[in-house]
Amino acid sequence: MELLLPFAMLAVLALPFALDLLRHELDRQQVCAAARAFGVTITANFLTAPCTRCEQRDMGLLSVNANGSAIHYECRHCQKKLYAAAASPDACEAVPRYQLFQGLLTAFNRRYTTRRIAIDIVFQTSEAARGITP
Repeated sequence: MELLLPFAMLAVLALPFALDLLRHELDRQQVCAAARAFGVTITANFLTAPCTRCEQRDMGLLSVNANGSAIHYECRHCQKKLYAAAASPDACEAVPRYQLFQGLLTAFNRRYTTRRIAIDIVFQTSEAARGITP
């Protein structure tokens, strides 16, 4: 019975720390979800191709044109920089999704200055069509 009061006080003192950790994790998951959603937008709406140098398919986003008409990306294997034009009119939705992701990441890192995160937008290109010429 004499340990009940110290444990109760410890629980009350630890509650703000536990809530901060929970909020941190929820905010981190929100940023990660925005990154994944943007990665899906890239693969669905841009004409990405495997690396012309090493033929790898793992890519990292470098930038999005202001009007969403193209993206610049690089091979995560050999760092060759590539360019992909929009494949559909829906590609213009890439800009607000990218801005949402960047805004969430900036707000997260501003709020949690000692526990900052860096998230790269990564995606896989579709396999290159390898036609056999007669």
